[in-house]
Amino acid sequence: MLKEAFQFIYPWRSYQERFLKDFDDHIADDHLHVVAPPGSGKTVLGLEMMKRVNKKTLVLAPTITIRNQWEERMFECFVKEENTQQLSERSGIEVSRNIKKPTQLTFATYQSLHAFTKNEMEGDMDRLVAFFAKAGIQNIVLDEAHHLKNEWWKPLFALKQLPNCTLTALTATPPYDSEQREIAKYFQLCGPIDIEISVPELVKEGNLCAHQDYIHFSKPDEAQIQYILEYRMKSMRFIDELITNEAFGTFILEHNLYTLTDGLLDPIYEQPDFYVAMLVY
Repeated sequence: MLKEAFQFIYPWRSYQERFLKDFDDHIADDHLHVVAPPGSGKTVLGLEMMKRVNKKTLVLAPTITIRNQWEERMFECFVKEENTQQLSERSGIEVSRNIKKPTQLTFATYQSLHAFTKNEMEGDMDRLVAFFAKAGIQNIVLDEAHHLKNEWWKPLFALKQLPNCTLTALTATPPYDSEQREIAKYFQLCGPIDIEISVPELVKEGNLCAHQDYIHFSKPDEAQIQYILEYRMKSMRFIDELITNEAFGTFILEHNLYTLTDGLLDPIYEQPDFYVAMLVY
């Protein structure tokens, strides 16, 4: 099992140790959700969580490079074996990069899961869950979870239905700048944040250099100034046309979002920029 094969060989950073100290409390809801900036050791922390969960695991990453980093960090920081074959021979733990052949540890990309779901499973989420349940997968790790694309959501929510499933999410930045519906979907998938590691903590640990912004002002050349003036003139003409367009004004004043605001709060929250533009007009 993972607990016997894995052992972190370096000292933990203070913020990592703080999270691991309360690990049992964090995992009580079968979700582990860590927000931390680049350079904070998210992958190493993810491997330690994977070890403590101690189940067959599917790790998903947004790129092949990041996927490969998981295996590299595993050998650099946790096991003495130099390659996958040695690890398998000593501990019986098999490592796979092929999502079609999941083993004890499977490292894959979101794209490969999407393609596998679409092509091999023909989009059938019940077949997808049955496939990974048969393989014994009970721990899903989502790396760089803020990169999730629309077509990736459905199979991930389906995999949460695996028996005794634990879901671990690692991200640098939750998608707070997305629409309200997308933010809600993100937290529904990943669960509440268990720990948020700040940049000052990395500076204090000596893992990140203290810095300040540098701003350089430059004057546009004649061509750029002309482009800016023309753009502003076009914008002014467009606004003037809207203001004098009676049909458009009537359309706005009679629009449901304007006349029935209290009864249409959900559509307004989904399109706040559109609603504010109506009010400004």
